[in-house]
Amino acid sequence: MPERRAVDLIRSAGTGSVFTLIDQPEDERDMTLADLAWQALRTAILAGAPAAAPAGPGAAAVTLRAALPELT
Repeated sequence: MPERRAVDLIRSAGTGSVFTLIDQPEDERDMTLADLAWQALRTAILAGAPAAAPAGPGAAAVTLRAALPELT
């Protein structure tokens, strides 16, 4: 899964979990909901098939930046 898609997925699931919990009456909240959402996200992001690497200088720059984060 591409990094941007994974970030968007994590954000949308987190936001949805928070709003769902806020919307539920306090005495009925399922506080395991966030943990279950995180487990599902990890599975979707980490266990999926590797994304095809885009070609070109942009892809090379992203790969280099990921490998050497201390460079400016």
